[in-house]
Amino acid sequence: MRDIQPAIDAEKIAREQIAENFCPSPCFADITGRSTLLVGTRGSGKTMLLRRMLHDYNEHKGVAVYGDLGRKVLGAISSDTGMAGLSFNGLDSTVGCLVQDKSLALLAFWLADQCMDKELEPSYHLLWQVLPEGIRANAPRDARILAWLRDNLYSSDLSLYRSNPHTGAFVDFVSSLASMAQVKRGFPLLLLLDRAEEIPYPCLVPVLGLLDQSLPSLAIIACRPGILGPSPDMHPSLPIPGDHYDIKHLGMSPYTEEWRSFQMAVMSSWVPKCVRAMPPDALNLVLNICRDSIRSALDVVYNSTDNDGIYSHQRSVNAVLVHQQMLLTAAQGRLRPLNNDLSSLIRRIRQATGFALPVLLQLRTCEQAPLFGSGASFGESTREEQLIRLGLRAGLFSMPDGELWHPYSTISAVELHPLFIWHDNDPWRF
Repeated sequence: MRDIQPAIDAEKIAREQIAENFCPSPCFADITGRSTLLVGTRGSGKTMLLRRMLHDYNEHKGVAVYGDLGRKVLGAISSDTGMAGLSFNGLDSTVGCLVQDKSLALLAFWLADQCMDKELEPSYHLLWQVLPEGIRANAPRDARILAWLRDNLYSSDLSLYRSNPHTGAFVDFVSSLASMAQVKRGFPLLLLLDRAEEIPYPCLVPVLGLLDQSLPSLAIIACRPGILGPSPDMHPSLPIPGDHYDIKHLGMSPYTEEWRSFQMAVMSSWVPKCVRAMPPDALNLVLNICRDSIRSALDVVYNSTDNDGIYSHQRSVNAVLVHQQMLLTAAQGRLRPLNNDLSSLIRRIRQATGFALPVLLQLRTCEQAPLFGSGASFGESTREEQLIRLGLRAGLFSMPDGELWHPYSTISAVELHPLFIWHDNDPWRF
């Protein structure tokens, strides 16, 4: 018999399983005293890490809350604007400010709701003050406000919000909850926010504002590398990486022995029977092909054995090809406005590589690719720059081995992910 199949989505894994099988990443082993932007490509373990932190912090330290920004906390904004985090579409600056204001309200409500579950009763008056006049007029000012917001906030029209978002009221509200958490447990309130790449870019102003070291809470915000929005000159007061918060990277050196040891530890923890059934050379090839994606490696290793736990080379090849097609389809959907035939592009790259990995793509010009700051917007940048930046988000590309992405990176080259280009019987050289 083979192992139980690991869940593809880390949010669907039981807390007990995470506590038993979690393996600490060599890049980010524990919570520090500073807020952190956690950067990692698709499947590198960001959600799993946040969920483990949530469990450990609540059990042994203070109060921690977890939120999926793209799918839940700020999901209503995508409906309001018709765009998500991977969209090139710009927004009128006035609409962008309204989006920021609604994001503040949604974040405040999410935080209040989560803290109630942790026996921290929020200040209903401060929560009420975060809301714009058009919402305040009907919102209760007592404990009933949470139920009222649950029914009315998500569907509220953007026209009700302010062109000058009330950031001060939001900071006061977060600070009040953080003070209660500090008094109750003796540790800062920990905000764990996932999938920042999936939200429309104006939402990032209040979200990244939570990283500011002047706040009494700690925040860890997870995202994929790459540009998050088309307008780089949005908000000059955003905290600065390094000065106001740390940046940690998962899988930034995926071909090192340290990362290989981590990959093996994860495989042995979650699918030990499958690992023992695979020939060492076959397992090593799969881990190289999957690069920094722990999720992909788990899926391929598991599906390389049959129900009796017997390894088959053809099953392993099929598992890689199925995974490859799934990722290619997803990336093509994101990149179609820039390149509607990724398969042809990848074939041309394969022919030019000489079957050597990693496959690095050099940019003709080294352009700054800021999240917010000086530089060309998407509308003014070249199609090559747009393809590179969005390709990082979609998982087609990664930063080269050992190179770090941060919100003010200068990108000179990217690596084409090996999963997109491998074919059975290729004489790949690593």
